[in-house]
Amino acid sequence: MLNYNNQPCPGCGKHMHEGDDIVVCPECATPQHRECWMADGHCVNESLHSPDFIWKPRETVQLDEPAESKKICHICNAENLPDALHCGNCGALLSDENSEEAGGEKECKFCGEINPASNRLCSKCGAPLLFENNFFKSNIYMRGVNAPEDEALGNTTVGDTAYFVQSSAKRYIPKFRKIASGKKISFNWAAFLFSPWWFFYRKLYKAGIIILVLITSVTLMTYKYQAEIVKAAEIMDDQLTEVQEQLGKDITTEEASKKISAITLDFGKQIRKPAAILLAIIFSEHLICALIADFIYYKRMNQIMDKVEETDAPDEIKKSLLIRAGGISFFALAGGLLGGELLNSAISYVADMIIGSI
Repeated sequence: MLNYNNQPCPGCGKHMHEGDDIVVCPECATPQHRECWMADGHCVNESLHSPDFIWKPRETVQLDEPAESKKICHICNAENLPDALHCGNCGALLSDENSEEAGGEKECKFCGEINPASNRLCSKCGAPLLFENNFFKSNIYMRGVNAPEDEALGNTTVGDTAYFVQSSAKRYIPKFRKIASGKKISFNWAAFLFSPWWFFYRKLYKAGIIILVLITSVTLMTYKYQAEIVKAAEIMDDQLTEVQEQLGKDITTEEASKKISAITLDFGKQIRKPAAILLAIIFSEHLICALIADFIYYKRMNQIMDKVEETDAPDEIKKSLLIRAGGISFFALAGGLLGGELLNSAISYVADMIIGSI
């Protein structure tokens, strides 16, 4: 009889152990818990049934080596196979350098500090010591970037730029190359469509606040044109309501249709000029943001790069600082949206008071 101990049940995935209530399919010999069979009403491998399909047991891991050949975890004292790299219980790195027999010391892969074997975190920089740090061995943000990591880009490299930009690095690095070569103007579609929120999203807080205030201030100056459109809309609404009330009483459907056409045509004439002015202003605001966005982003990146380089820290720490300072922030985006709404409401309130007093 086959030994099903430690074999995964194909129904629930849990391992089967001695004493479990197990049934075996008479057609394909698949073992499974009785409750899994009863839940489906048939063998879990019924769809695979054919003359050629017969269940085969998986190879199981057996810890039957002599005690002296097992690796004992220096963190939790759990037994592991002699070729294990990490503890199966706590995940600690199992290596000769980090074992109790080698003196009980662990080197931090971030800052190089030597720590006691019992430490889970580095006593100097706080980095975790339970695993080998492979994050910076391959720059995951370089995917899609058609350039070597060590290629110079301004006062930094392509690789460090990718660590800073992170999302969409493959799109911004070619733009930064052009800016570094002297071309200060480029077009950013995201900044054009989502100004000024794109600046907050990319953590350009100072630029985002300045642009938000400028756009809102321009909105205040164009409040007269907005008021003209609102007033024309209110007049049109009153006229349409009046036509609707007269329909069937004083005027026919054909006459009502002619009046409605005349009212809407008159509304279009009244708002043509203020609407054109407002659209031109809004388009200009977004166009300017789109043209300066990449240059502002590039300058901000270089400022942060200079500050990071001034720190006396290992390369891994510097890269961590770049990742933390760069990238994107949905929290900042939400804050910018909320702040913009509050600022717009305040300016609208002030504008209403000014216009009402005239």
